[in-house]
Amino acid sequence: MIYCQGTKMLRSRNRKYCRICYFCSGTFDKGNFVKIRNVYNIGKNKIKRMHLLLILFGAIVSYFFWIQYIYYRQNSAKSRKHWLRFMLCRDKQIKSSQTSDLTGDVRALFLTAHPDDECMFFAPAILRLVELNASVHLLCLSQGNYYNQGFQRREELLDSCAVLGIPASQVTIHDCNTSSRPHNRRPRETTTAQDLQIQLLHLGDRLRPATQTADKTGELPDDPNVEWSISMASSLILKHIRAHSINLVLTFDGRGVSGHSNHTAIYKAVSYLASIGNIPDDCSLLSLLTIGVLRKYLFFLELPISWLLPSDLCCVIGSKGYIQAKRAMLCHRTQLLWFRYLYIWFSRYMIINTFQVIDQGPKNLKIY
Repeated sequence: MIYCQGTKMLRSRNRKYCRICYFCSGTFDKGNFVKIRNVYNIGKNKIKRMHLLLILFGAIVSYFFWIQYIYYRQNSAKSRKHWLRFMLCRDKQIKSSQTSDLTGDVRALFLTAHPDDECMFFAPAILRLVELNASVHLLCLSQGNYYNQGFQRREELLDSCAVLGIPASQVTIHDCNTSSRPHNRRPRETTTAQDLQIQLLHLGDRLRPATQTADKTGELPDDPNVEWSISMASSLILKHIRAHSINLVLTFDGRGVSGHSNHTAIYKAVSYLASIGNIPDDCSLLSLLTIGVLRKYLFFLELPISWLLPSDLCCVIGSKGYIQAKRAMLCHRTQLLWFRYLYIWFSRYMIINTFQVIDQGPKNLKIY
C-alpha cells in the first residue's frame, strides 16, 4: 500500500491514482487538490439529490398503486356483498348464495335540495346502487326557482337522472310556484353583463347566512337566505318514505357539504324524524360526510384519506363512472358557470362518497 498525500488515504500499488483525488503518487499540488475536492463534493451532493428524487418518485408511484388497490378492493364482489348486508340486514347473517337475490329489495331514496345536487354530490352512490340493480328514487324539495328558471331546471334534472340511471317515474320534485326573489328574475337569454351580475349575486348569497324563515309561506323556496320549515320538510320526506316503502335514505349531513342552508335543513328534518322514531324499522339513514376544502378538491388523490378515516359506507367509481357523472352534470346547462367547471374537474365528490349512519331514537315516541 502507498500513502496518498492528497486525501491522506492508502492506495494499492497496482493503482496509479488514488480513488478519490486521482493524484499521481509522486507529486502533490495543493491547489489542484482543492479543485478536485470541490468537484468531488459537487458530485456527492448530486448523488444525494438523485437519492431524494428516487425516494420521492417511489413514494408517488406507491401512492398511485395504493389508490388502485383501494379502488379494486372497493369494487370487488366482497365489497358488494358488504353493501347489501349493510343496506338491508345489518343485524342478520346473510349467506353468500342469498346476496344475489337481495339486490332487487333495495329501495333507496336520495334527498336533495336543488336540481344538480344529485350529480354534484351523490353521483358515486347513485351509480353504485344502480349497478347493484337497486330501485333508486329521488326527492328534490325545490325546483331551483331562485332565478325564475324552475321549469327549465326541472327538465335538466330529469335529463340528469336519466344519465345516472334513475327513471323519470321515480323522480319527485316538490313544486314551489313562486320565485323567492322576483326582483332578480333571469330571462332565458341574457347578455354577458347580466350573466356576470347573476354570478356575483350567486356567490354573495352563498356567503350570506339565512335571515328569513319559510314557516309563514308554507313553501320550500330555493334561497340560501330563507330557513326552511323543518315540520313541512319532514312531513314530505316521511310521506315519500312510506309511499314507496323506502329502506335506505341518503342525504346531506349537518354541514350540508357546501354549507347551504337548504342542505342543512334536510338533515335537520331527517334527524327530527329519526329522533322521534317515525322512520320505519327496516329503513336505514345515511348522511354524506362534509370534508374540508383542501381534501374536497384533491380529486382521486383524496381516496386513501377517505379510506383510512372512519366512515360507515364508502362509494368509489372509476373513470367510466366519472364520465357518466360528468355527463349528468353537463345536463344542467343553466348552472354551468366557470366555477362549476372547476368543481367537475377537481372535486372528489364526483368520484368518492363517504357516509355516516344517522342514529335513530325510540320508535313511535310521542312528545307532549
